[in-house]
Amino acid sequence: MSEYNPTLISLNDFLNSRTKELKKLRSELNTRRGNCQLTQTLPKHLRRRTMSHDIHRVPHRMRKHIEKEMGKNPPRKSKLKSRQSRRKPNNMLKEYERRSKKHVWLETHIWHAKRMHMHQLFGYKLAYRTNEKLLRGCYKLAARSSVIYDESYYQCYECVARQQNLITFFSQLIDKQSGFNFKTIGNRLFLRGNRQGSSRLILDREKKVVCPFRFIWDYIPFDSNIEEYKNKTRKIWIWVHPACRTLLVDLINSKNINNDISFHELENQPCRFSIIGPSSINVLQKVLWFDFEKEKENENEKEKKKENEINKEKEINKGDDMKPETETETETETEMKIEEEESGLLKRTMVWKSLKKINKPASLLEGCILSLDVINPKEFTVKRAREREQEFQFNQKNLTRIEKAKYEKLSKKIQYKWCSELSKSKLWDKQTRKKLLNGIERTNKKIDDEASKKLFPNVRSSKAYPNQKIPVLIVQTAGSKALGFGSGFDVIIPKGYAKQFWVALVHSGAVPIGMRERHRIETEAGRRFFPDDFIEAPSFYQSATKLIVSEKESQKWVKTHKGKRVNYKKFGINSPFFPDFSSLLKSSTNNNNPKNDDDNNTNTNTNNNSNNNNSTNTNQMQATQSTNTFNVEFVENINSLNTNTNSESFIPITITAIQKGSLKRNAHLYFPTKDESNKITKKLKFNQKWSKNDNHCLVGFITTGMFSLARGCGFAIGFIRKKDLIKNQNACKNSIILVRNTNGAIFYPAKFEFCKN
Repeated sequence: MSEYNPTLISLNDFLNSRTKELKKLRSELNTRRGNCQLTQTLPKHLRRRTMSHDIHRVPHRMRKHIEKEMGKNPPRKSKLKSRQSRRKPNNMLKEYERRSKKHVWLETHIWHAKRMHMHQLFGYKLAYRTNEKLLRGCYKLAARSSVIYDESYYQCYECVARQQNLITFFSQLIDKQSGFNFKTIGNRLFLRGNRQGSSRLILDREKKVVCPFRFIWDYIPFDSNIEEYKNKTRKIWIWVHPACRTLLVDLINSKNINNDISFHELENQPCRFSIIGPSSINVLQKVLWFDFEKEKENENEKEKKKENEINKEKEINKGDDMKPETETETETETEMKIEEEESGLLKRTMVWKSLKKINKPASLLEGCILSLDVINPKEFTVKRAREREQEFQFNQKNLTRIEKAKYEKLSKKIQYKWCSELSKSKLWDKQTRKKLLNGIERTNKKIDDEASKKLFPNVRSSKAYPNQKIPVLIVQTAGSKALGFGSGFDVIIPKGYAKQFWVALVHSGAVPIGMRERHRIETEAGRRFFPDDFIEAPSFYQSATKLIVSEKESQKWVKTHKGKRVNYKKFGINSPFFPDFSSLLKSSTNNNNPKNDDDNNTNTNTNNNSNNNNSTNTNQMQATQSTNTFNVEFVENINSLNTNTNSESFIPITITAIQKGSLKRNAHLYFPTKDESNKITKKLKFNQKWSKNDNHCLVGFITTGMFSLARGCGFAIGFIRKKDLIKNQNACKNSIILVRNTNGAIFYPAKFEFCKN
């Protein structure tokens, strides 16, 4: 085709057409498409990052249009603007309150969070372990100096009713068959209120759920008879682990139908610290300080004021004849009360001063209580312990025989003079606890103002301090009877003052520990730790160490190469990272279910024969009582198992290795044969490996295992099935058991004993 090229152009037509195109292009640019905002239509040199929520960043000509847009879709309220405003104390406290709603924080949480690894456990945020990797140092500190642990996450409940009603109510719930040397609430040792007791509650009889708890009765005078208080109203404080909280409340509400007992959680729950070690007395005496002379002066001033008031009333009422007799009666009553208070203060001071000379806290009465009205530790600064190990210079090894005899006499005197007046305290009163909690801010301001005026704030003087007195309870905790390890004191403090006492105790020489270290100390003392060593507890499968350690081990095993990791199927281990007690119960039920009538007849015959064999075995064991001391207890315990307990339940035991070998967690337990037990008793070499055709029957598992530094050998806590223990009485004469770890096939011989706690 021929192209047409115009020779002439009219300017008017050309300009009109171009202006129309430019107008269309401008209109398209101004129009917004989709969800585009007005600020996005601006050129790049006018755009700002904060235009979407800050109008002042937008040009002045466009603000009206953007305000309309923001009215339809308002921007989200941002957090606090800058770090400077976030770090203000008021804003930090609000943020702490918000974060502590999901998991409850203790009063010492911020101190622990900076120095320890925290874990979410039982609805709390608790310190699990310290930053130190080795656990050997924890044992040295607990054996030589002192260690401190925060136990204020334990729930404290108050029960108020008549004494006899409380005893009968709790006697129905207490597990009497769980321990051999078990104590009850109605014992006279605890009714006076000067000693702490411990026992276990059966929360569910069908599922066999057990919960350990500690209790303290309120104060009773030493001279009064206990039988007189049967019909009087009294109080008990009970400390329970938070894992058993809901079950315990439901059980008591269901049993308390007539509402004879008022059971409620304390509003202002007192905090509780446990200090373990021989130098725990020295640490407490640095922090818990009170001036007896000043207290006596204040009491004398009160007496003078009362005497002046009485004299004024006498002058006014001279004509009346009956009034002087009533006044003399009131005078005698006040004098008697003052004399009682003075005698109580004198006894406390004498006992508190004499505790300095005692070497070990285990030499005191088990669970004895002492109450003190102490000065706030914020009023004076405690000197730091430069060398914690050298601080405790009083060692029993360096003493002569005469000095040892003196200290033994002194400890006996203190035990004899430990009357109930020493446990009388104001912590039992609701109003005093509320006053202390409400007046914390005022007292802190007063202390800060007075400290700024002092020239020497570290010096202790009776005139420098205000009249604030904080009531504190000190409770003795017993350790292992054989080793004397793990004994110390528990300090019960009112709410709001925990952080002040904690910092002072740490500065004075007590080393803080976490839950992992606390668990190790309890196993070294030969005691079970709740809930890791309590199969009966509801939170055994959700406990701290079991879940944390098993998850780490399982993840590590999956990541390793197949050629380098342990083949658990070859060793016949179904659950290598967790003790599978349910498999033992299933195996026992399958064995007990007969198939045919012929089998039933055979089973009855075998049962009769087994009963006859058991009777002969017990006679044989009774004949050998004179040779072995352990057999006497063993026979008594087995006879009680035959009558009182079910065959499907388990018995807690402590295991100590005889030869070399470490007893690890989740290890399997087996009973030896006669030949094997004879070899072990004669101290011959015992080298035996597991094979697929092995006849050894699995009996139980180990819940916690380690190398005991106190004993110098492997030590563990485990559980055995009662049914197998009753059957194999001949194999258990020498109390020998075989242990096989999950990562090997070797049997390690060990001795076992029944766990008493």
